[in-house]
Amino acid sequence: MVFTDLYINPLKRRGPLSAEVLARFFSEKFDPYLREGSIQISISSNGEKFEVLPLEVVLPKVGEAFSQVHLPVDWPKCFTCQFWFEPAGNGRVSIRHKGVVIVEDLKTLHAYGLEESVLASGFVRGDINADFLKPLPARAGFEENRDWIAFLKALENMCPSIEEKSLTDIHKQAIEVAKTILSQEAFRDLALLGGLVKKGGPKKRMGKTIKTGRPTGEKSWTPGTKRGPGLRISFQERAFEEGPSLHSRFVSGIVLVNKLNPDYMREMRGAPKDKLAYSTLMIGKETLTYNNKEADRVLEKLLSYLFQVKSKVGAWRLMGGAKKSKRLPRSSRQIKLNLS
Repeated sequence: MVFTDLYINPLKRRGPLSAEVLARFFSEKFDPYLREGSIQISISSNGEKFEVLPLEVVLPKVGEAFSQVHLPVDWPKCFTCQFWFEPAGNGRVSIRHKGVVIVEDLKTLHAYGLEESVLASGFVRGDINADFLKPLPARAGFEENRDWIAFLKALENMCPSIEEKSLTDIHKQAIEVAKTILSQEAFRDLALLGGLVKKGGPKKRMGKTIKTGRPTGEKSWTPGTKRGPGLRISFQERAFEEGPSLHSRFVSGIVLVNKLNPDYMREMRGAPKDKLAYSTLMIGKETLTYNNKEADRVLEKLLSYLFQVKSKVGAWRLMGGAKKSKRLPRSSRQIKLNLS
């Protein structure tokens, strides 16, 4: 390929046609062929050569019990799945036929309800290989025959188990986000809930010592840090007996979130990032209450106010006007991209 008379250099690092971007694109498109070694791809750009390798996924796996699923109505026919939890909330689940992607993202199947399932939530990333399905001409989709309907029913039956595991991972991610925020200097005076304390360096022994290292028999009366390990923290969602008035409470090392609260019902049905934000807020609220028992009532009212503001304003932040991009001078040079 030869590109001429361009305004910008698309091959530069982070450019739309950079070697790294193209390598990622080819890795996603031809992942099964790269893994089995039936195809090799390399990119030559600006005197450098880049080998395209199979995707390396370091995310935690979910739905491992569904690595191979048989159709109940036709047992010999089966499909394989590989799913990972995507904490960034931008994951995609594709459907493949004999290694070729037919449906790139389940969110595009608006007619079957899958666009509202956990597989299209963004918190799940992976591929489904269904070789028994019949692709439409030009691989624009699948023929809606008996196998297709049975396949959709099998996916629907899988979703509750995968959603439960994914929600658990969302809670774990919320705890990690809370750790990062509460470790800042502004919160150093707080006693943290168990499990929120980040691992520090070696402990320093306070008190009187002598060079030989022999014990003195004296105890240090210097006040210790409040940020000790305490109880391990966990996260659970349940319906409170007193109804929807409270958002959360902290009991025996568990942050309990009220499933009856209207803010919970609205936020946890939203986008994956809304679920993560809500869970993280509840951990922060319980941390503040843990340090000041009388603050619980005030924080509950503040949370109710906060979520009403969000529902009325419609967004957490106001978007400014789009900036006009400067037009770069036209370049007369040639840029060559060699693909082999």
